[in-house]
Amino acid sequence: MSQINNSAPAAVAAAAASADSGGGQDMSSAQLSLAGMSRTESQQCIAQIETAQTKKQAFSTALNAARRLRRGGAVRGRASQAEYARVAAACKHACAGAGSVPAWLLKFCKSHGIAVETPATVADVATDTWSDALDMLEKMQALNAVCDEAGINMPASEDKNANREEWDKLIAALQTRMDAIGADIQAKMVRLQDCMGQYDSYTK
Repeated sequence: MSQINNSAPAAVAAAAASADSGGGQDMSSAQLSLAGMSRTESQQCIAQIETAQTKKQAFSTALNAARRLRRGGAVRGRASQAEYARVAAACKHACAGAGSVPAWLLKFCKSHGIAVETPATVADVATDTWSDALDMLEKMQALNAVCDEAGINMPASEDKNANREEWDKLIAALQTRMDAIGADIQAKMVRLQDCMGQYDSYTK
């Protein structure tokens, strides 16, 4: 992330020196200038906090998806965008309650920890089941996107015990990153309060 501007303290010293050399005649102008700098820095802090909060929410969504996939016994947690689109289309068709259930759809759901019984037709499965499957697909896509951006490996082992350990490592990595973002947000909020306090003092 970009670093917050820390030039205000130096600017305060420069303004004070300028005021001393000029007999204080430019103090009002200097204070307004410093107030403007504090306001700008406050706006930068707010923008950075909002960006960090969005990122933290993405990690939170990914973490919840990873935990659900682990509980569901998922062997895989990744799929291509084309595969996601194909499965999503099939699930939407299943929600309509007509036609047969493709074997590949059942296989995908099983390998990705999405609980779906083996029915003769989609009519034999509750619509909510397919709605849940669609919801899980969205969470999996979010998980994949976060892991790709953060450089976190998705579970790849076909061995259930090893796979479970890989999910645990992934969950721990996501939690660590999310905690770090949370700490960064807190630090930025403290800095924002400082900047707002400086702005108030310069405009009084």
